[in-house]
Amino acid sequence: MSCADMLKDYIVQISRFLRENNCKTLFLANIHDELQFAVHKGEEWIFPHIKRIMEDVPWMKVPVVVDLEISETTWADKKEVELVI
Repeated sequence: MSCADMLKDYIVQISRFLRENNCKTLFLANIHDELQFAVHKGEEWIFPHIKRIMEDVPWMKVPVVVDLEISETTWADKKEVELVI
């Protein structure tokens, strides 16, 4: 499995998670090694779940580290999401 395959699998897993939890958040695009979503107001609770899904890669020999960023305008204005666990 390649990293491109891994990203496609993330899209499927995250879309399934969003559907199963009746979320209004939508997957928008896959740009290089990033996934972009339109996050519905009030659904910020999904952030740690998305991070968990994307970091769970049993076949990788090194840990996969996922950073979450959010913007209400453009990518130029994106800010790091700090998760409180």
